[in-house]
Amino acid sequence: MDLEFVFPNYGADSLLGVLPALARSLGVPGPGSGSSSSLLDFPEAKRAVIVMCDGLGYHNLVAHKAHAPYLRRRLSEIAMLTTAFPSTTTAALVAFGTGAPPGQTGFVGYSARDPETGSLVNMISWTEYSDPKNAVLDGFSAPPFHIPARVFQRQPIWFDKVIGTGKPVTSLGLAKFAGSALSTAAFGYPRFQVVESRSDRVPIAVDVLSKKTTDLVYLYWGEVDRVGHEYGPGSHQWTNSLS
Repeated sequence: MDLEFVFPNYGADSLLGVLPALARSLGVPGPGSGSSSSLLDFPEAKRAVIVMCDGLGYHNLVAHKAHAPYLRRRLSEIAMLTTAFPSTTTAALVAFGTGAPPGQTGFVGYSARDPETGSLVNMISWTEYSDPKNAVLDGFSAPPFHIPARVFQRQPIWFDKVIGTGKPVTSLGLAKFAGSALSTAAFGYPRFQVVESRSDRVPIAVDVLSKKTTDLVYLYWGEVDRVGHEYGPGSHQWTNSLS
């Protein structure tokens, strides 16, 4: 089988352009994704939800669409974007949250050397930098602390820009992500609401929006990526995670 390299299209239809385009649709002023893109021309909206399904690419979905009935029914409406390089969770999430490529954010892979200590640090866990007390819970935020965003990641964060215009942002996820260094480097300080049960995620997202206390909801869906790492994409465990 002939395989060709696919280069990230950072200037137009890429993962990096999603938040800038969505912010524009919510009426947030600011630069676009770099150039006009029909794929990222979202209609004007008062509120919006972003679901980040980690580890699910377009070709993965098409190859296993029988296991994803909801997405299969909407396949004709799905646009294919390029992701960041490298396409690891750390690099891609921070690139998504900032609209900047990994070479600018400093999140370029699984591990990197801390310029202050010289030690090699894990860019997912950042155990020595994480501080759950600094999570934004129930609308109360703590001041910034020494985290990778102050060491590696100095690019502006799109959620912060949206919040700065008076439009609240809520992030839904597992408690372990609340105030984590990686989350803060990628997404800044939105209000964080803990949702541990997979079955509760969508109902809670709908409930949060229906109360009209937030304008943008971000929901991270990590099972597909986790199962893919453990059992491999295409395994029956992985296809089960799509259902």
